Amino acid sequence: MSRPLTLPFAFVVGAVLLLAGCGGERAARAAPTTHVVEIRAMAFHPSELRVAAGDTIVWVNRDVLAHTATDSASGWSSPALEMGARWRTIAPEGDTVRYTCAFHPVMEGRIIVDGRR
Repeated sequence: MSRPLTLPFAFVVGAVLLLAGCGGERAARAAPTTHVVEIRAMAFHPSELRVAAGDTIVWVNRDVLAHTATDSASGWSSPALEMGARWRTIAPEGDTVRYTCAFHPVMEGRIIVDGRR
């Protein structure tokens, strides 16, 4: 008759704790988040957005006019977004990004990048 293999309790607990700690820094970071900015009534909603570097930002045009999301300081710009169109970008590392609509400069938005996830 064979006896079942048993491991000392302390060994099993130690192995579980060791495996739970694996993954290090990557496990501590949250997954990137997707944020949506709606364009409606000639404005960005929300006009100020707080994100982490690496998050995705999606602009959706709910207005009847074409608009863009343009940051002339860093050189990125969406194409002209007709009603219902979407455009996305990844939040860069940095402090604050101010953007406008290239067609309607009175439309202003701001992205505050807090850090990396």
